[in-house]
Amino acid sequence: WNGQGVGASGNLTLNQWKHYTVTYEKTSGTIRHYFNGVLAKEEIGQNLQLSTSSFNVIVGGYNNFTGKLDELRYYNRALTANDVKTLANQ
Repeated sequence: WNGQGVGASGNLTLNQWKHYTVTYEKTSGTIRHYFNGVLAKEEIGQNLQLSTSSFNVIVGGYNNFTGKLDELRYYNRALTANDVKTLANQ
């Protein structure tokens, strides 16, 4: 992984909460981006070299992000599309 940010493009409405999820499947190298439980972007063949030791994770730090982040979660597995949809609808 080259340290660049991961994101998906799309129109965002100001002053409205969005549910954004990113999943990574190591075996297939697939990164999936979901907005409000709906798949927005898929990148196949990405070989991220994620460390098992500690490392810095930057969330919202690129492109002058201005806003609020709430309820950040990290999982030790890739969430399924149904998992993401359930979380988005909570």
